[in-house]
Amino acid sequence: MDKSKNSSQNKNCFFSIGEVSKICGVSVQTLRFYSSIDLIAPAWIDSSTGYRYYTQNHLQLIDRVKYLQKFGFSLKEIKTIFQNSQFNLDYLCNSMENKLATLEKELSSMQYKINEIKWYYNLFSLAADSYQDVLFRQHFEERYVLYIPIANDETDSQAYRRMLKMKNSGLYKSLNWRFQFCYSVDINKILDHQFIPKWVGVFLSEPPDSYQNNILCLPSGDYFCYEAKLRTSSWNVQPLKTFLNNKTLPPQSFAIEIENSVIDFNNSMFIIQFPVNAI
Repeated sequence: MDKSKNSSQNKNCFFSIGEVSKICGVSVQTLRFYSSIDLIAPAWIDSSTGYRYYTQNHLQLIDRVKYLQKFGFSLKEIKTIFQNSQFNLDYLCNSMENKLATLEKELSSMQYKINEIKWYYNLFSLAADSYQDVLFRQHFEERYVLYIPIANDETDSQAYRRMLKMKNSGLYKSLNWRFQFCYSVDINKILDHQFIPKWVGVFLSEPPDSYQNNILCLPSGDYFCYEAKLRTSSWNVQPLKTFLNNKTLPPQSFAIEIENSVIDFNNSMFIIQFPVNAI
């Protein structure tokens, strides 16, 4: 377009790149970049000065770009939307449906992370509260454990390494697990001051899609609990002995590890648990 033509109309209907920058709140460099990627090109460029001029319609397009960017659309995606939505809004609607599905998935993932951080924080907070030498009662919802039996000729540390390898491979790799370990223990050995687990497992943060081998459900209900540093020789078994004296011993008991250090696992606190209705 020749600048000399309809000069009064040019003045009233066209905006310089500087004016557009101020009106739309975008930098001149951004407007030039829009043009370089064929997203929004100026209406015309003065051949003698190189000045760029835009119309009212361009202002609306720039505003739409900024709005779609709020939804997470990239400039490349917005360009494709512009190209495919000139005569049919279906492409824009489909793009927004896809973006909505993506954002909802991201939101679900973010909420999961928030919940897990809260859980892990509370776990360390629990370690700070001492209930040693005191038997207490606590309710638990269903819990799921990925576990591996401990052979007679191996230590629980060796079994842990096998369990670690198992949960990081094959069908189990996709499971969401928590950094909290569970051991099956014989209450008779515990009363003899011996920590000799039958199996070692790691808690899952949510129920598995399907029951698989090596996944156990700890039923919901009330449990008697007793704290002890089972890897040491200094923990006091007497309150537990006194409580279970002349009672039917529970057929299955668990020792749940409660971290009280990030780097020292030998001094970990354990909560010995067995169902209330088992005795």
